[in-house]
Amino acid sequence: MPADIAIMAQPLAVALHAVRGAEAKAGARIAVIGLGGIGSLAVAACTAQGIETIAVDVSPARLDIAKRSGASVLIDASQEDAAAAIKRATGGDGADIVLETSGVPKGLETAMNAVSRGGHIRLVGLHRDPSPLNLTRLVLDEIRISTSKVHICDQDLPEALALLNDHPEIATTSIDAVIDLEDVVTAGLMRMAAGEADGKTIVRLPTSDPR
Repeated sequence: MPADIAIMAQPLAVALHAVRGAEAKAGARIAVIGLGGIGSLAVAACTAQGIETIAVDVSPARLDIAKRSGASVLIDASQEDAAAAIKRATGGDGADIVLETSGVPKGLETAMNAVSRGGHIRLVGLHRDPSPLNLTRLVLDEIRISTSKVHICDQDLPEALALLNDHPEIATTSIDAVIDLEDVVTAGLMRMAAGEADGKTIVRLPTSDPR
Protein backbone atom coordinates (compact mmCIF):
# COMPACT_ATOMS: atom_id res chain seq x y z
CA MET A 1 0.00 0.00 0.00
CA PRO A 2 1.42 3.44 -0.88
CA ALA A 3 2.55 5.41 2.18
CA ASP A 4 0.30 8.36 1.34
CA ILE A 5 -2.69 5.99 1.58
CA ALA A 6 -1.55 3.96 4.59
CA ILE A 7 -0.83 7.11 6.61
CA MET A 8 -4.58 7.74 6.82
CA ALA A 9 -5.17 4.47 8.69
CA GLN A 10 -4.88 6.07 12.13
CA PRO A 11 -7.51 8.82 11.66
CA LEU A 12 -9.73 6.35 9.79
CA ALA A 13 -9.41 3.97 12.76
CA VAL A 14 -10.73 6.76 15.02
CA ALA A 15 -13.75 7.17 12.73
CA LEU A 16 -14.34 3.41 12.54
CA HIS A 17 -14.23 3.15 16.33
CA ALA A 18 -16.89 5.87 16.58
CA VAL A 19 -19.12 4.22 13.98
CA ARG A 20 -18.76 0.77 15.56
CA GLY A 21 -19.69 2.07 19.00
CA ALA A 22 -22.80 3.68 17.54
CA GLU A 23 -23.89 0.19 16.43
CA ALA A 24 -24.63 1.57 13.00
CA LYS A 25 -26.19 -0.82 10.50
CA ALA A 26 -27.48 -0.54 6.97
CA GLY A 27 -30.90 1.09 6.97
CA ALA A 28 -30.19 3.28 10.00
CA ARG A 29 -30.63 7.03 9.55
CA ILE A 30 -27.30 8.53 10.59
CA ALA A 31 -26.38 12.21 10.83
CA VAL A 32 -22.76 13.33 11.12
CA ILE A 33 -22.43 16.83 12.59
CA GLY A 34 -19.05 18.40 11.88
CA LEU A 35 -17.10 17.33 8.80
CA GLY A 36 -13.50 17.89 9.80
CA GLY A 37 -10.90 15.17 9.44
CA ILE A 38 -12.74 12.62 11.60
CA GLY A 39 -16.28 13.58 10.59
CA SER A 40 -15.62 13.21 6.86
CA LEU A 41 -13.87 9.88 7.49
CA ALA A 42 -16.89 8.73 9.50
CA VAL A 43 -19.03 9.49 6.45
CA ALA A 44 -16.62 7.51 4.26
CA ALA A 45 -16.57 4.60 6.71
CA CYS A 46 -20.38 4.45 6.73
CA THR A 47 -20.51 4.65 2.93
CA ALA A 48 -18.06 1.77 2.56
CA GLN A 49 -20.32 -0.32 4.81
CA GLY A 50 -23.45 0.53 2.83
CA ILE A 51 -24.82 2.96 5.42
CA GLU A 52 -26.29 6.23 4.18
CA THR A 53 -25.46 9.43 6.03
CA ILE A 54 -26.72 12.97 6.45
CA ALA A 55 -23.74 15.34 6.58
CA VAL A 56 -23.87 18.69 8.43
CA ASP A 57 -21.33 21.52 8.50
CA VAL A 58 -21.04 25.28 8.01
CA SER A 59 -18.24 24.98 5.42
CA PRO A 60 -19.11 24.46 1.73
CA ALA A 61 -15.65 22.96 1.18
CA ARG A 62 -16.16 20.38 3.91
CA LEU A 63 -19.64 19.59 2.63
CA ASP A 64 -18.09 18.96 -0.78
CA ILE A 65 -15.65 16.49 0.81
CA ALA A 66 -18.59 14.74 2.49
CA LYS A 67 -20.37 14.56 -0.86
CA ARG A 68 -17.32 12.93 -2.44
CA SER A 69 -17.13 10.62 0.58
CA GLY A 70 -20.66 9.40 -0.17
CA ALA A 71 -23.04 11.44 2.00
CA SER A 72 -26.58 11.15 0.67
CA VAL A 73 -27.88 14.42 2.18
CA LEU A 74 -25.87 17.62 2.67
CA ILE A 75 -26.96 20.32 5.12
CA ASP A 76 -25.28 23.71 5.34
CA ALA A 77 -25.88 24.74 8.96
CA SER A 78 -24.88 28.33 8.14
CA GLN A 79 -27.86 28.63 5.81
CA GLU A 80 -30.65 26.74 7.61
CA ASP A 81 -31.68 25.14 10.89
CA ALA A 82 -29.72 21.89 10.74
CA ALA A 83 -31.93 20.00 13.20
CA ALA A 84 -35.07 20.92 11.26
CA ALA A 85 -33.37 19.89 8.02
CA ILE A 86 -32.38 16.51 9.50
CA LYS A 87 -35.97 15.93 10.60
CA ARG A 88 -37.24 16.77 7.11
CA ALA A 89 -34.74 14.33 5.62
CA THR A 90 -35.96 11.59 7.97
CA GLY A 91 -39.68 12.09 7.46
CA GLY A 92 -40.06 14.07 10.67
CA ASP A 93 -38.69 11.38 12.97
CA GLY A 94 -35.10 12.56 13.41
CA ALA A 95 -31.89 10.59 13.01
CA ASP A 96 -31.58 7.17 14.65
CA ILE A 97 -27.90 7.90 15.32
CA VAL A 98 -26.13 11.26 15.53
CA LEU A 99 -22.34 11.38 15.46
CA GLU A 100 -21.37 14.72 17.00
CA THR A 101 -17.82 15.37 15.77
CA SER A 102 -17.75 19.18 15.77
CA GLY A 103 -16.95 19.70 19.45
CA VAL A 104 -18.85 23.01 19.55
CA PRO A 105 -21.97 23.84 21.63
CA LYS A 106 -24.11 24.44 18.54
CA GLY A 107 -23.26 20.98 17.26
CA LEU A 108 -24.38 19.38 20.51
CA GLU A 109 -27.58 21.45 20.49
CA THR A 110 -28.29 20.28 16.95
CA ALA A 111 -27.65 16.67 17.93
CA MET A 112 -30.09 16.93 20.84
CA ASN A 113 -32.78 18.45 18.64
CA ALA A 114 -32.22 16.16 15.66
CA VAL A 115 -32.03 12.72 17.29
CA SER A 116 -35.10 10.50 17.12
CA ARG A 117 -37.04 9.13 20.05
CA GLY A 118 -35.09 6.13 21.31
CA GLY A 119 -32.08 7.34 19.30
CA HIS A 120 -28.38 7.40 20.04
CA ILE A 121 -26.03 10.40 20.26
CA ARG A 122 -22.36 9.48 19.93
CA LEU A 123 -20.02 12.23 21.15
CA VAL A 124 -16.71 12.23 19.26
CA GLY A 125 -15.70 15.90 19.19
CA LEU A 126 -13.95 17.32 22.25
CA HIS A 127 -16.18 19.86 24.04
CA ARG A 128 -13.82 22.09 25.99
CA ASP A 129 -16.51 23.97 27.92
CA PRO A 130 -19.44 22.58 29.96
CA SER A 131 -22.60 22.23 27.88
CA PRO A 132 -26.19 22.08 29.14
CA LEU A 133 -28.30 19.05 28.26
CA ASN A 134 -32.07 18.65 28.26
CA LEU A 135 -32.07 15.74 30.71
CA THR A 136 -35.87 15.59 30.75
CA ARG A 137 -35.97 14.84 27.03
CA LEU A 138 -33.17 12.30 27.38
CA VAL A 139 -35.22 10.38 29.94
CA LEU A 140 -38.69 10.74 28.44
CA ASP A 141 -37.54 9.84 24.92
CA GLU A 142 -35.02 7.21 26.11
CA ILE A 143 -32.15 8.79 24.19
CA ARG A 144 -28.75 7.22 24.72
CA ILE A 145 -25.50 9.19 24.87
CA SER A 146 -22.14 7.52 24.48
CA THR A 147 -18.62 8.77 23.85
CA SER A 148 -15.79 7.70 21.59
CA LYS A 149 -12.09 8.27 22.26
CA VAL A 150 -9.42 7.56 19.65
CA HIS A 151 -9.30 3.85 18.70
CA ILE A 152 -8.32 0.32 19.78
CA CYS A 153 -5.05 -0.44 18.02
CA ASP A 154 -5.37 -4.18 17.44
CA GLN A 155 -9.01 -3.91 16.38
CA ASP A 156 -9.50 -0.65 14.54
CA LEU A 157 -6.15 -0.21 12.77
CA PRO A 158 -6.26 -3.56 10.91
CA GLU A 159 -9.83 -2.79 9.82
CA ALA A 160 -8.79 0.69 8.69
CA LEU A 161 -5.91 -0.70 6.62
CA ALA A 162 -8.19 -3.30 5.04
CA LEU A 163 -10.75 -0.63 4.23
CA LEU A 164 -8.09 1.61 2.66
CA ASN A 165 -6.83 -1.33 0.64
CA ASP A 166 -10.32 -1.81 -0.83
CA HIS A 167 -11.18 1.90 -0.98
CA PRO A 168 -8.01 4.00 -1.41
CA GLU A 169 -10.17 6.92 -2.47
CA ILE A 170 -11.10 7.39 1.20
CA ALA A 171 -7.58 8.66 1.84
CA THR A 172 -7.27 10.91 -1.18
CA THR A 173 -10.67 12.49 -0.58
CA SER A 174 -9.87 13.31 3.05
CA ILE A 175 -6.43 14.87 2.53
CA ASP A 176 -6.49 18.68 2.48
CA ALA A 177 -2.81 19.28 1.75
CA VAL A 178 0.59 17.61 1.56
CA ILE A 179 3.35 19.91 2.82
CA ASP A 180 7.09 19.77 3.45
CA LEU A 181 8.46 19.64 7.00
CA GLU A 182 9.95 23.13 6.63
CA ASP A 183 6.46 24.50 5.94
CA VAL A 184 4.74 22.82 8.90
CA VAL A 185 4.15 26.11 10.76
CA THR A 186 3.04 28.44 7.95
CA ALA A 187 1.24 25.94 5.70
CA GLY A 188 0.15 23.57 8.45
CA LEU A 189 -0.32 24.80 12.01
CA MET A 190 -1.24 28.38 11.10
CA ARG A 191 -3.86 27.24 8.57
CA MET A 192 -5.31 24.85 11.14
CA ALA A 193 -5.43 27.56 13.81
CA ALA A 194 -7.22 29.87 11.38
CA GLY A 195 -9.78 27.17 10.55
CA GLU A 196 -8.66 27.05 6.93
CA ALA A 197 -7.86 23.32 6.77
CA ASP A 198 -10.79 21.32 5.43
CA GLY A 199 -9.23 17.88 5.85
CA LYS A 200 -6.08 16.20 7.06
CA THR A 201 -2.68 17.78 6.44
CA ILE A 202 0.12 15.37 5.59
CA VAL A 203 3.71 16.36 6.38
CA ARG A 204 6.28 14.98 3.94
CA LEU A 205 9.53 14.20 5.73
CA PRO A 206 12.82 14.86 3.94
CA THR A 207 14.39 11.77 2.41
CA SER A 208 17.73 10.69 3.74
CA ASP A 209 20.81 11.18 1.57
CA PRO A 210 21.91 7.73 0.34
CA ARG A 211 25.55 8.92 0.40
